[in-house]
Amino acid sequence: MSLQDNLRETLVALMKIETSASAWEVSDITGKARAVESGNLNELVRLGYVKKLRRFEKTKHKSGNPRKVYFSLTEMETTT
Repeated sequence: MSLQDNLRETLVALMKIETSASAWEVSDITGKARAVESGNLNELVRLGYVKKLRRFEKTKHKSGNPRKVYFSLTEMETTT
């Protein structure tokens, strides 16, 4: 199963940050609205690509399953 382009773009932006990141930080990279990135990140959590971390009242996201992410991104390269 391949990722939709909008989710793939969010995942790549999250991986560029290399640490956990909020939807605000991801939206700064992608140029999309924070609410859009928040929805994309939550969908990636549901699919198992990203982990959601909560500390106090802040929610951050971190790339979760490296194998799943790798295969999804390499699948993208072979189809383009």
